[in-house]
Amino acid sequence: MKKVSFFGMAALSLFAGQAVVSSVLPMTASAARTKVVLWDAMTGPYGKSLDNIVNQFNNSQSKYTVVRQSQGSYATLNQKIMAAAKSRTLPDISQATYTQVPDYQKDGIVSSLDNYMLHGKNKISKNS
Repeated sequence: MKKVSFFGMAALSLFAGQAVVSSVLPMTASAARTKVVLWDAMTGPYGKSLDNIVNQFNNSQSKYTVVRQSQGSYATLNQKIMAAAKSRTLPDISQATYTQVPDYQKDGIVSSLDNYMLHGKNKISKNS
């Protein structure tokens, strides 16, 4: 089953207290951008703000293209995440309420990104 990975505090701040789940992206050898599908439950002005963040990110680099897909409500988003986990069609990254993360962890669809965030040459430091 495709697993998603739990982002730490840096990603959490993006969604103001919401948890985020994501798959670990493979690096491609080609010059083409890697597509990253983002599911969220942001609508109205919050959705517009997230669109702005996604557009700024996409325009700031040439490795990835984030494709935002609003799923509507948090309940709908959660249902779609659970269905996608069963069918092995999870998005690359998804917003989730913090109350759902323990269920996702219990079901084996999230894992820690500590090894990526706390170790190696790209680790998060106090200075970053």
